[in-house]
Amino acid sequence: MSDTTEQVLVDVSQKLKAHFIHLNEKIVSRLSPEGLVA
Repeated sequence: MSDTTEQVLVDVSQKLKAHFIHLNEKIVSRLSPEGLVA
């Protein structure tokens, strides 16, 4: 059971990380067009 729980936590944390990175990129690009170039 602990193996399954650990796998789920890893999966969720990876999805959250990807989600926040995506949000961060959207915010940065909205604040400054040259933010993605820098």
